[in-house]
Amino acid sequence: MNHTYIIAFWSLSPINSRRFCMDFFASSLKPFGDIQCLDCGNRQDRRTVQLLHQADLVVIALQQSHREICDLFCKNTLRFSNCIYLIVDYYPDREFDLVKIAFEFRIPLSRLACIPYHPGRRDLFPGEEPAKNQTGGTVLRSGRGRPGFCRELYRARRVMLQALGF
Repeated sequence: MNHTYIIAFWSLSPINSRRFCMDFFASSLKPFGDIQCLDCGNRQDRRTVQLLHQADLVVIALQQSHREICDLFCKNTLRFSNCIYLIVDYYPDREFDLVKIAFEFRIPLSRLACIPYHPGRRDLFPGEEPAKNQTGGTVLRSGRGRPGFCRELYRARRVMLQALGF
């Protein structure tokens, strides 16, 4: 019988699931086995904390903010045995980039991923209305015109799979 893996997505500050790309990760991890993705929001009640500690992997979402990352490591008392850090709405041109975050907070790059900021990110989710092409016909949005964005999403998925032992 296959093992069921639970990935709990959690954050210190409120981050909605669309910015977190929960739909993308839940659907793209399905081919790898029975992997359940749970959106724990930013709750810190007793039941949520217990669930986070029982999860096979905790994905902690953070803004690209030095203060928020400091709060996570300095003020937060929750610690998890298997977690990765996911920077949402990431701008690669900022001074506080992934390499500096990894260096300053001693996070291995294998435990750090990002979701780049992109205003057209909605096209990754099912149920979106089709886009209009130049001839007036409709086409499905595939996200293919954004290789950097898609590449980082797939890298984040790979980081999660490696943390689970795949």
